[in-house]
Amino acid sequence: MAYLTLRLGTVAMIAFAAIRYKSSPDRFRSRAFRTLGPVLLLLGLVVLAAGIAGGDPVAIILSWVGLAFGPAMIAFSRYRGALHPRWWLGWHLNAVCALFNAVNGTFLFVAARFLHLAEDTAIRQAGFQLLTIAVALGLRALFGRKFRAPLRFGPAPTGRPGRANPGLRRS
Repeated sequence: MAYLTLRLGTVAMIAFAAIRYKSSPDRFRSRAFRTLGPVLLLLGLVVLAAGIAGGDPVAIILSWVGLAFGPAMIAFSRYRGALHPRWWLGWHLNAVCALFNAVNGTFLFVAARFLHLAEDTAIRQAGFQLLTIAVALGLRALFGRKFRAPLRFGPAPTGRPGRANPGLRRS
């Protein structure tokens, strides 16, 4: 429960702070951000180990937030190079898509159980979590492309010399 609460709170904080501090990456990299990254990673590893030891596929799948966001937060808190102009939008979309998974994976499973469309097993619940992770990743790719939100911190590579960067075109 501590891991679930921490991951939801951290991801919600990131979604909000990315927009609020988009012109100030140093404020975005707050003490809370720098502290929560390693904590999230550590708890993600603990939940993964517990899931593997206990044969619980749901715990294994739910560990993804700590295993993905923790290292990214640690790396971003240490990164001091030039940032992509839309770095903040990348963080925001990543967080919103993670929240989409957190809310909808469980909700859809509970609804399917209530409507007798799915058995109440850990494997079925894991399937619903995987389904919403796939949808969240698809949404991240779709909106990332539409709004030119980067997957990396630094500026996009310019490609061949003399060629405009298509990732930074204005519409």
